[in-house]
Order: sequence, then C-alpha cells, then structure tokens
Amino acid sequence: ITDGGNRFIQLQSMLRTGGLGIEYPAESLDPGLTFFPRGGHHFQKHGDVTYSFYPFYFSLIVAPFYRLLGGIGLYVLPLLGTLLTLIMSCKILHALGLRHLDTQLVVVLAFCTPIFFYSLTFWEHTVAVSLSTLAISFVPFVSFCSNLLIAWAAWSISLFQPFRIGSD
Repeated sequence: ITDGGNRFIQLQSMLRTGGLGIEYPAESLDPGLTFFPRGGHHFQKHGDVTYSFYPFYFSLIVAPFYRLLGGIGLYVLPLLGTLLTLIMSCKILHALGLRHLDTQLVVVLAFCTPIFFYSLTFWEHTVAVSLSTLAISFVPFVSFCSNLLIAWAAWSISLFQPFRIGSD
C-alpha cells in the first residue's frame, strides 16, 4: 500500500462512518484481518479500533472535494498547493527585482522538481511546500538576502579551511 492509498482508505472510512477509525468493509468475510492492507507501519491497532498512521486532517479537508467531484476531488488540494507555490515563488522573484525570470522559474519549479508528480498524487506535499513558500514570501528580503550572503560566505570559508582528524 502506498501513502496515498493509506490516505484514501482513511478518507473512505471517514465518509462511511464519520469517525477516525479505519473500517474494514470485508471484516465479516475476513474476521482474522488476513487480507487487511496493513502496509507495514501504515495502520496501527489501538484496542478494537484500527487507525491510520498518518494524521487525519488532510483526508478530512479533501473529503468535501471528493464528495462533490469524485476521484478528481482528490487532487484539488495538491493542485492548489502547486499553483500557490508557483504564484508565491513569482512574488518572491518580484520582491528581489527578478521579475524577468518568472517564466523560467515556473518551468523549472513545475517540471524540474518533484512538484509536478506530487500535484497528481493524493498527498499533502504540495500543500506543505506552498505554505513554506508563502511564509518565505513574508520575510523581509533585505534581511533575507544579507543572511543568505553571510551563510554563503561562511560556507565558502569552510571549504578552504584545512580538515584535521585527531589531535596535535
């Protein structure tokens, strides 16, 4: 079972039962849970209830989209996360005075990173990246750039320092 599959089982179970526990629809046919899709650590049993290893909130937020749009609804949040990431990345470029790089940035972010793959996966990665990008967009850029320059200088200096093992 994949991480997205786990979240989908969690979503379906929440919609059927209204609870956070994972319902096993075949339990009457398989009382020993022989064919339950455990997937290693993905599901944890606490007492008589099985729970997903992953937090419930992503599946809970996606639930209305899934009810309204069916299978396509699973990808609304990941696609919105990607869109927000691209928009906020362009905003950061504009704040840095690099507006002319918008097109290149969008192409590189969309197709030279895993973001395209995660946009089409029932997973919260693009949402997390978009929220991080949104947070970075609020950082004062003078401070951000000066801190970046200091970090680069420290890293560069460390490259030229002799590396010693042991004591003298």
